[in-house]
Formats: sequence, C-alpha cells, structure tokens
Amino acid sequence: MDNNFAKLSHFRTYKNAPTAHSESNLKGQIYELFCYNRLINTENYIVKANCFSKEEHGNFSYNKLGKINFHSDNIHLAEFDILGIQNMNIYFFEITRSEQGKKLLKNEIERKIELLNKLFPQYTINFTLILPKIIIGYEKYNIKIIEEPNYTKYINKEYFEIDKKIEKCISLKEFSEHAIEYSYINDIINLSKKYFSSNNKDILLKQHLIERIYDINNITNENFSYYSIENKKYGNISIKNNKIFRDGKIINERKKCNYEIKLIREIYNENKYCT
Repeated sequence: MDNNFAKLSHFRTYKNAPTAHSESNLKGQIYELFCYNRLINTENYIVKANCFSKEEHGNFSYNKLGKINFHSDNIHLAEFDILGIQNMNIYFFEITRSEQGKKLLKNEIERKIELLNKLFPQYTINFTLILPKIIIGYEKYNIKIIEEPNYTKYINKEYFEIDKKIEKCISLKEFSEHAIEYSYINDIINLSKKYFSSNNKDILLKQHLIERIYDINNITNENFSYYSIENKKYGNISIKNNKIFRDGKIINERKKCNYEIKLIREIYNENKYCT
C-alpha cells in the first residue's frame, strides 16, 4: 500500500460531463468507500482493500482500483465490495444506494454467496447488505443501514481518504490462504455431465454461479447443445473457422461463454479431464 487514498474512477467523467447519471455513479463510489471506512472503524475482521496496487494472491486479486476480485481458470467470477474473516466465519458485504436493478443485484449476491461456500466449505458465510435506508425488496437479507454522507465533502476530489485503521485490517494474502482450490471449468463439466445424463432439472435448483452447461459428450464436435440455467432453455453451439457461434450469433472472444467452451474443448481434445 503506497498510501491510504482510493481513486474515484468516475471523478473525471463527472467533471467532464456533470450529468445526473455521472453524478449518481460518482456518489455510488463515494458511498461504498464511506461504508468501508465505517466498517474498519467498528469491526476487526475486515480484509484490506480499495487503496492497493494491482496484484494477485492465489485466485483472489486487487484490480487497478484496489477492489477485490476472484478469478478461476483465468475467468473473472466476482468482485467483492467488502470481505472479512474471523474464527470460522467468512463475512461478505454488498453495498448499494440504488432502488433500481433489484433482480440483477439479488442474482449477483446469490452468485457470490455460492462461490464463497465453494471456496470456504468449512466456514459459515455471513452476508450483509448495506443500504442508506430501508429499500423494499431486500427483506430476506441481513440489512445494515449506513446513512449517506454529505457528498459535498468528497465530490470535488479525485481521491477518497481511507481511514488509517486499514493498516490493522487483514491482508488479502492471509484471507486467500484459507480458501480451498477451486476450478470453475471442472465445476461446469461436472454439473454438465450430471444434468445431460439425467435431464433432472432439480440438479440446477439454487444454481447461480454457473450460467450455462454443455453437452459434454459432444463438445468436441462442430455442433453441440447447451442449456442456459438463467433463461431455462436449450440452445446450440457451433464452431466454424475457429469462431464460436451461439444460436447462430458469433460470441465475442472476450465473453465468458467463449472462454468456457474453448477451455472445455481443449481439455477433452487433449483427454486431460479425469472424473
């Protein structure tokens, strides 16, 4: 950590074009950091974040803004607002000030909880949703209310000062050492084999982390089936001239689906996969 200042990535956009949208994005970023400061002042199990250079610790890493990310098989699976660990408990906080996009946020929360359960199977996962006020629709979650700050104190600065108590927080390296090894691709393969051999949709209940499963028995062919868990429907994957098409439309090479298919086909073409 070079200093205790977190860069506000939306600051320049707001300054160059101070629209309601850009202001809202900047305030959202300020609110997240404000909440982080609040927690590190009251809790002693929070993981260091927000003012660190880009670096990796196992499959966890800091991105260029110091946010905590998790990758498996070089596929980005999650960005965490706040993490913590104490005794046999993992703590995960999601922060929002918006009343929009509830369905999307709920799905993201469930995906991250599922991922943490896979990474820390011996631990209890404790999730808390931080809101500036009670927002209808989140009743099932543990809620912590942290009122919004006076934004005029922060909105004209490109950097947000993180409280120096961060120095006593838990390092990401230490946190990551408690996680078990996890392969997202192997998880997809195992779930795909179970589903396509039984066609039992109960297997997919409460499945949020994996978005698609594939007909593994035919995945080395030029055409094979997939099943979208989110959309609850089958589709077709085709390979033409080293390009991957989903339901007739080319998949951008940077999309997660593209990576999944390439990695699984590589494994099966080279007979690397072991049950």
